[in-house]
Amino acid sequence: MAVIGVYHASLLNNHPKVNRIMVFGRNETKLQKLKEELNVEVTQNIEDILLG
Repeated sequence: MAVIGVYHASLLNNHPKVNRIMVFGRNETKLQKLKEELNVEVTQNIEDILLG
């Protein structure tokens, strides 16, 4: 997961008009850490985001 993705997820997480954030990544360990730290949805399947 790129650092830029984490940075943007944290910014969006604090925006009052954003009610859902889903982050795509390949590293399950990093995704789970991000999920716990920022309370965002995570997926390793890009279709979850594209079809979401």
